[in-house]
Amino acid sequence: MIRATVTGGVLLAVIAIAGCDRPPPYDAELLQRWNAMKADLGATFAGSPAWQAHMDFLEQGFADAGITDTARYPAPYERWWAPDQPMPNQRSLSIDGERLPVASYWAYSGSTSAAGITAPLVIYDKKLQPADIRDRIVVFRVQPAPASIERMFAIGHEYATEDFAVAAAGIANDQWYQGNFVTRFGRFDDALRDSGAAGAVVVFAMSAARLNGLYTFPLLNTGIIGVPGVYVDELTGQRLLAAAEQNRSASLTLIAHTETVEPYFYTAVLPGRDYGTPDDEQILLVTHSDGPNLTQENGTIGILALIRHYAAMPRAERPRSLRILLDPQHYSPGRHTINWYDEHTDIMTKVVAVLGVEHIGQLEYGEDESGYGLTG
Repeated sequence: MIRATVTGGVLLAVIAIAGCDRPPPYDAELLQRWNAMKADLGATFAGSPAWQAHMDFLEQGFADAGITDTARYPAPYERWWAPDQPMPNQRSLSIDGERLPVASYWAYSGSTSAAGITAPLVIYDKKLQPADIRDRIVVFRVQPAPASIERMFAIGHEYATEDFAVAAAGIANDQWYQGNFVTRFGRFDDALRDSGAAGAVVVFAMSAARLNGLYTFPLLNTGIIGVPGVYVDELTGQRLLAAAEQNRSASLTLIAHTETVEPYFYTAVLPGRDYGTPDDEQILLVTHSDGPNLTQENGTIGILALIRHYAAMPRAERPRSLRILLDPQHYSPGRHTINWYDEHTDIMTKVVAVLGVEHIGQLEYGEDESGYGLTG
């Protein structure tokens, strides 16, 4: 179900730019099937088997549409990963032998041995000295979004269907804020790096259902922190904070892995009538190919749909060429360490418009006194 006008607005915008006044043939069944295939892969982090499988699907689809001048530019990095569905002995948190629920893990934090670590708890405070957290499990707290964030989002949406305009407000703002807090606003990773801390737990102001599987974003720094960390919900966090105030210890296990991978930028062209001549003008269709869930990076599917639409027209009716660019760096640590645009000025001088396509067909979830679920 696509509720907002994201998809329609994007497609109509590129039609106007490309110089065509015919509406695109919406094939909801095909788009649904593509998204279902994408969802079945799970998270498509750059260089992972799921990412490569999705790229193989896209590249075949682009090839079938008649694209040309395909190129791949490597973007290697050290990938850190932990299982999305861990066994009990791969991720755990306990106090005095009692296991506490763990909602998710801190990406690029660190890893323990199979035996885990046991250490005293300490509640994080900016006034703490490095010696105060060395050899301890540090407990961080994330508060709900402040009023300033609400004001930042108060501009609303330029285009929205009527049902979207009256939907419950607030959850997206708070989810975005808390999900970004660990590495962007709180910079908890800076507090831990080279600190000698034994482990870390982040307590979010969310229910367990809402926090489950959260992958924090963005990863501003390169490299692995070196301190294993997990995420717990607000109710679990209350128990953990009480234990920390009593100077009790906890045991933490987080099994993670690293590997050197070589994902790549993918670019290709659907030629317009002037392609290959000095008069050629190009529209850049860009999105990131990596991410932790379906709609975070399903802009790739939107671009494939656009290319198929224009490929059905005679080349003579396409006044501009469409340049595809799929960027694998959106969820990599450091983010965008390779500036593809500056390295390919010969291509960019032909570009007259840029269209970013992402986050297609999202549904909003929220929580209130009745629980957690779709807001409608």
